[in-house]
Amino acid sequence: MAVLGVTLLGSAAAFYFIAPIFVREPRFSGYPTLGYMPTRTPKAPTQTPLPTEVVTDTATPTSQASSLDFSPSALLAGGDFYPIAHSGSGEAAIYKADENEWVLVLRDFEVEDGPDLHVYLAVQDPVPNQEGSPLPEAVDLGALKQITGDQRYDLPQGIQLEDYRSVVIWCVPYNVPFIAAPLY
Repeated sequence: MAVLGVTLLGSAAAFYFIAPIFVREPRFSGYPTLGYMPTRTPKAPTQTPLPTEVVTDTATPTSQASSLDFSPSALLAGGDFYPIAHSGSGEAAIYKADENEWVLVLRDFEVEDGPDLHVYLAVQDPVPNQEGSPLPEAVDLGALKQITGDQRYDLPQGIQLEDYRSVVIWCVPYNVPFIAAPLY
């Protein structure tokens, strides 16, 4: 009986040491993929400081800051952004720029990044989290210029401002409202 035990133990030990010579394990090359598919819009390029302007009698300043500065008396409507499906913050305000010309200004703005984000004017407030279905009767003001910072959007001529109750940052491919701001 002892001979049988020694034989089995010896055979097991021999197999343990000799088997790696004859057994090859396949190399793991990773999981199959469909390639790189970006799901987020790229971040806005970093702003370089504007060159210093020397204002003379004939020159007029053309900095972006002046295009966002409006008199408080020109304010028509505005409110602070609130989260819907994603986080964000800032203020949306509509100003009267000229006769029959209105401008939407986003100040201290920040939103979570996403694919193909647009700025919409919506008829409802609060905006429901209706992922997957289009926003009814909304006006698309164009693609979001950047995910952080102050920005300006011209409103289309002939729009009836009293019909719209909120500004919405909308993900076009997935029909998802990211954040919204009421227009009081």
